[in-house]
Amino acid sequence: MAVFPSTIRSTDAPSLIALIEQIFSGNFNSTNLLFAGLIVLMFTPILRVFTVLLGYIVERDWLFVAISFIVFLMLTGEIVYSIFIKG
Repeated sequence: MAVFPSTIRSTDAPSLIALIEQIFSGNFNSTNLLFAGLIVLMFTPILRVFTVLLGYIVERDWLFVAISFIVFLMLTGEIVYSIFIKG
């Protein structure tokens, strides 16, 4: 079965925990693989900012540590808000 954007509904989206369970059990379909890819793309900026934050901590560049930490908090705050509060 081909998956086209017009055929995917918001009710088709699995929960994050169910998606992880299905992927690691080897029991997933193309829709779950699509949503897993989207989740990886969503967490890429967070991991990048976290890596930069660690690099600035090692270099002891405290101004950029503070800026990177603020950006990291903003990104994680948006994810937490969209998952837990907004629903």
